Amino acid sequence: MPTLTEAEVEAVLLDHLAALGYTCLNDAVSGPDGAAPEREAYSDTFLSGRLRDAIARLNPQIPEDAREDALRRLIANDRPSLIEENRRLHRAMVEGVPV
Repeated sequence: MPTLTEAEVEAVLLDHLAALGYTCLNDAVSGPDGAAPEREAYSDTFLSGRLRDAIARLNPQIPEDAREDALRRLIANDRPSLIEENRRLHRAMVEGVPV
């Protein structure tokens, strides 16, 4: 049985997202060493600037300090396992972040 590499799986996913109308950037553009960096390190899992902008766009009625608190809560990894952390983030996206 042939195996897929991580790069092959990523390429398939990026092609699918592009077909849905998403703009896909690679690390040469958005990576820490890219032309327009959006993260400080490759280990950064969130694009904080984009997430901050989305929170403000979706919640303009909420004070900025509450939006920043929501951002900190989203970014904080406070679960011991990846599965639990994914569930926490899913719940935050579906139900919102209490501030």
